[in-house]
Amino acid sequence: MKRMLRGWRRLEKSCLPALGRFLASREAWCAGFSSRIMKRGRLALPEPFSGSVFADSGDEIESAILFLSGGIWFPVFGSLPDEPAREAIRSFVLARGYSAFSCIGLESDVEALVSTLFMKPVETVRYLDMALDAPEREFPPQSLVGLSSRPAGPCDFEKLRPLQAAYELEEVILDPESFDSKASAAALRRSLADEIVVVAELDGAIVAKAQTNARGIVRDQVGGVYVLPGLRGRGIGRFVVATLLAAIAADGRGASLFVKKGNLPAVSLYAGLGFDFVGNFRIDYFA
Repeated sequence: MKRMLRGWRRLEKSCLPALGRFLASREAWCAGFSSRIMKRGRLALPEPFSGSVFADSGDEIESAILFLSGGIWFPVFGSLPDEPAREAIRSFVLARGYSAFSCIGLESDVEALVSTLFMKPVETVRYLDMALDAPEREFPPQSLVGLSSRPAGPCDFEKLRPLQAAYELEEVILDPESFDSKASAAALRRSLADEIVVVAELDGAIVAKAQTNARGIVRDQVGGVYVLPGLRGRGIGRFVVATLLAAIAADGRGASLFVKKGNLPAVSLYAGLGFDFVGNFRIDYFA
């Protein structure tokens, strides 16, 4: 078999098996990358005008960056780039005219890419990255009388819109004045169609939700967890996340997530469910 020469290049279809091996072993922190190049359960490179995967590749891949035309970038470095690699990355980005809205990944990887391209974020949000290899399969016990959980589907769209908006305003949107209700509704529709979404109901009313927000090769990323403020501290968050983890485990997959460092109740909740600390995670936002 002819060996591929190592070097940074835009990946071609023939490199997909190597890319899959590279990402699957790192999905504790890069499920967001792999999920964005999955089509019908298989890896597929972005269409020419929707993005690129640029990687240090030979017979195996050592590092890779997903550049999406919408401005979301995902760097995953096996080893931090040296100066020749930095120059190759700069030339690639310049040749294609890519610009960034956000850069997402392990803190060391984001810092390496941002410094390589001499970029200055307008906002940096830091998280803890956590992973769970074998979620519990058993359905979690009820924590309150009248509390139940169930999968959510498209028919729950209207009921979930207020929770989705509240979640985004509390956890995602940097400037509340920039909240876009139409974009929020569109994101919810996509989640109900493509992700695992579960809700917790108390006496028949939806009071909490949890979902996957990325479905990678071997691991699902947990996100969108939200409990109505007046009902927090009563075990509902643990109940709804544990229900989601049971669904993930039923598919034979592991789980990952990232949580804001200052959100100590959430960190405690995930640690109590068996999640282990993987590394420091970071999202940089650009003008």
